[in-house]
Amino acid sequence: MIAWQGPPMPPTRLHALLLAAAAGPLAACFVDPGNTGTAAFQSTGDAATEASTDAATEPTVTTTSFTPTTTAPTTDPDTDGGVCGDAALDPGEDCDNGAANNGQNGSMCKADCTLNVCGDGYLASVEGCDDGDLEPGDGCGPTCATEGCGDGLVQRGEECDDGNGEPGDDCTNLCKLPICGDGVVQVAHEECDDGNGDDGDGCSAACLLEVCGDGVIQAGEACDDGDLIAGDGCDGACQRDAAFVFATSKLYKGALGGLAGGDQICNDLAAAAGLPGTYAAWLSTSFSGPQQRFKPALLPYVLPDGSPIAASWADLIDGTLLRPIDLHEDGSKSVSAGGCDPLNIAWSNTKSNAVPISETHCNAWTTASAGVSGRAGRLDALDSQWSNDCAVNCANALHLYCFEQGA
Repeated sequence: MIAWQGPPMPPTRLHALLLAAAAGPLAACFVDPGNTGTAAFQSTGDAATEASTDAATEPTVTTTSFTPTTTAPTTDPDTDGGVCGDAALDPGEDCDNGAANNGQNGSMCKADCTLNVCGDGYLASVEGCDDGDLEPGDGCGPTCATEGCGDGLVQRGEECDDGNGEPGDDCTNLCKLPICGDGVVQVAHEECDDGNGDDGDGCSAACLLEVCGDGVIQAGEACDDGDLIAGDGCDGACQRDAAFVFATSKLYKGALGGLAGGDQICNDLAAAAGLPGTYAAWLSTSFSGPQQRFKPALLPYVLPDGSPIAASWADLIDGTLLRPIDLHEDGSKSVSAGGCDPLNIAWSNTKSNAVPISETHCNAWTTASAGVSGRAGRLDALDSQWSNDCAVNCANALHLYCFEQGA
């Protein structure tokens, strides 16, 4: 039997092929042995068999439905042309934060996708500055921190820099060395600092708070003797509570320049010693003495150390003192042999009751001639002799008594 390998053959063509084969050598194969007649094709089976054979020898064809599919190509940014700024790390890039490049939102990635470093001139968000170098002292330090007062580095124009902004330590918040009068209070050294070196404005030239009892006369104070003791000329509220009296520390001949000259000597010495008020010399000419020209103080009279000599003007001129007038304007004590020794007496020509004595007043205190005399009182006396005891020629140098005047 011949097996057909091609497509299904039409029945008419198959029939023709079979007839041709029967006429050839293969015809004997299909001769019925019992048939001795002429050669003719003889069926070996009935119609059912033939149909079955045809069905068995014809190939079966199966038809299948086909739908084509498409797969999208995959793009690898590492091999397919990625660019800086696409938020993908491509070959040759140190970093790529996309829109966050240029230091935005804390990025350390620059616009060219290289990492930022201090000194590259690129200001990243973690840098205070970047001037393209690592040199100190040019406004941007080697760590890319802005240089200035308080950064701990002494820059041009700074005297110091302690790394903080505290004004009251050993380096001010202006990076200047602290000094009294710079307007910055150094709490460890100063009580105040008003920016100047003046006394009497609440903060002294030594940067100490000015208060009553500090020895500096300030606004609202009539005096300040450095203590709060009452009765010594300045009370605890720094108001006058006594008038000062002293014997001059210097000695003068009879040519004083008149009464006015004697008064000037007293005022100059008092001012030099820091005593407050206005002063007049206990001196008289023939017709003018303390009774006529003094302004009695309505306060007790005391020596520079606060020791009282009289409770009032009336007490002063009653002929006795509570203590001798033996201290100088600076508080030092007069030292002498006593009596009418020149070191122990003061020009006066005045009685203890404040009136003139006589014509012995060195020609109204204008001459130092030895031929003219003047009256003097003793610095060591408590009775009337304190004002009138000795007659001395005007060539001698004696003390003067000086009394603070009332208002």
